[in-house]
Amino acid sequence: MTAQRPLLAIHDLHAAYGNIEALKGVNLEIRPGEIVALIGANGAGKSTLMMTVFGKPRATSGHIEFDGQDLTNVPTHHVARLRIAQAPEGRRIFPRMSVAENLRMGADAATESTETERNESLERVLTLFPRLKERLTQRGGTLSGGEQQMLAIGRALMCRPRLLLLDEPSLGLAPLIARQIFEAIRTLNARDGLTVLIVEQNANHALNLAHRGYVMVNGHITMEGTGAELLNRQEIRSAYLEGGRH
Repeated sequence: MTAQRPLLAIHDLHAAYGNIEALKGVNLEIRPGEIVALIGANGAGKSTLMMTVFGKPRATSGHIEFDGQDLTNVPTHHVARLRIAQAPEGRRIFPRMSVAENLRMGADAATESTETERNESLERVLTLFPRLKERLTQRGGTLSGGEQQMLAIGRALMCRPRLLLLDEPSLGLAPLIARQIFEAIRTLNARDGLTVLIVEQNANHALNLAHRGYVMVNGHITMEGTGAELLNRQEIRSAYLEGGRH
């Protein structure tokens, strides 16, 4: 049987901010339909890896491939057109726009979508996050933190992504709301087969959710395995789980 080609494949990737090297030869693969978690402490390079997929910053060496296509030097707007979507750390919604307007901005990335497809995407988002349906005319900046995170994810989903990049989706949220967010991600994967890369400091949530995981330390991938395998490793428990330090 032929092995399934990765949807996203990152090979020996290096990236820097000025003279500071943030990624130091990263190798990572995500197969279609997987949830993959990337865990590590603050400053490990997790968010930089996600941003480098979108070309900000540019890779200084190495390769990024999406479904066999080289993305290493592709402009950011072309990456989005391939239906790779990101819900960034800090949400970055448009606070003066309504919820409906924010969601429409996400649909704009899917330049080839029809009005019918956009309406179907909106209906799926509102079914996943009923709270947003109640807030469609409300300005994004007036939403609670949890609602803003739902909006950020919903906006990313509007382009019908093949790959969803989630950066710290539970950051700053109450535990109940964080669980709702993770359950929504699980639903998207199980129902729609959505492929997800999630960067998350809550290692317990992330590894329980993920099929596989990677651990990043100082710009290097130091460990990989299934979510269950990583959860059961004592070094992971000591560094990221016990005492809730990360």
